[in-house]
Amino acid sequence: MQRRLKNWIDSYLHFTRYEESPTRFHLWTAITILSAAVNRNCWMSRGYYKTFPNLYVLFIGPSGVGKSTSSGIGVEILRETSLSINIYKDSITSPALMQFMSQSKVVCDLSDGRLQEKTPVLIYASELGNLLSIRTGVRELTLLLTELFNKQGDHEDTTISRQKIKITKPCVTFFACCFPGWIDEELTSVALRSGFLGRMLTVQESAKRHRKEEIILSEEDWKVRTDLIHDLEIIGALYGEMFFEGQMKQKWKDWYMKQPLEFGQEAGIEVEGFSSRKAQFVQRVAMLHSLARKDSHEVSKEDFDFSLQLVEGCERTIRTLGAVNPKYDKYQKVLIKIRELANTNSEGFVDLSVLMRKVGWLVDKKMLEECLEQLELEGRIKRVKLRTYQVLD
Repeated sequence: MQRRLKNWIDSYLHFTRYEESPTRFHLWTAITILSAAVNRNCWMSRGYYKTFPNLYVLFIGPSGVGKSTSSGIGVEILRETSLSINIYKDSITSPALMQFMSQSKVVCDLSDGRLQEKTPVLIYASELGNLLSIRTGVRELTLLLTELFNKQGDHEDTTISRQKIKITKPCVTFFACCFPGWIDEELTSVALRSGFLGRMLTVQESAKRHRKEEIILSEEDWKVRTDLIHDLEIIGALYGEMFFEGQMKQKWKDWYMKQPLEFGQEAGIEVEGFSSRKAQFVQRVAMLHSLARKDSHEVSKEDFDFSLQLVEGCERTIRTLGAVNPKYDKYQKVLIKIRELANTNSEGFVDLSVLMRKVGWLVDKKMLEECLEQLELEGRIKRVKLRTYQVLD
């Protein structure tokens, strides 16, 4: 099959009337749907591991800005392709998600005659609160999604009944929408915010849409939509390693080496998590922009510049999210105090009663217990006795 469109992303934006409804949600929907279609088929080598272009994308905004409308258009286009992408919507528990993915393995014929086994999945939530809630197990789900973001090989887990579940080469694309206040109200855990939001490309809009009249799709619109489905199937069938072309190799190296290794005390936990993965995000989006334009596996300066601009926009958004609630500064101060007390002990032990005396002016007992539990989940501390912790980092 030959492509019908010069640039899949541009054609998608034309189809969604991007010029009449200027929202980044349409643009990021196009990129996310491409991400799900490509999944593990294309990659860039990072030496010890491969970078696949799967993305976690979160739309944030009040009611009426087009979060679910924009994302829904793209999800339906993906659903109508012949690509073997399993889509799970809205509400699910961690064990159910594991079970769903273990049954979603696909086997693809490669151009060289080999067979490829993998598990490409799009998890879509038009309202994130329905997916991540106390009922579904917000902590377990976010930790599982955090683990699957950059999974290289198979994923195995053992259930309470001791049944072992195996997911063959998972590739998860996560796409969700939420209200601005949901993150601070529901993701109160430091561990979840740093691990989960740190892997998220967050896109925020606040202005409501304005349109003079309702859109009626013309015959030409339906043709463009058919062409979008057709070309998405072609892009989703591409396979192989991708490379930076010509002088872009050195430009990427120079840019990568200038990225900071330390982010300072002023950086929130979300910002630190995002910034440490910024190069990965830029690389992944650049790969998708390249595949949207051509069948070649070369990533150009145009692809890099496009990606960098968008990712830096998400970085600015995550910085505003990190500054919303001063409560999380208290968690960081508790962690600093734990480390200070651990340094006074040769084995890094901290007694709970001593810690409470030191931070009692800052947090109450309940908040301290939550903080300790979250730090255990992060692997930063370990409980060695009933009232004694050991610092691990």
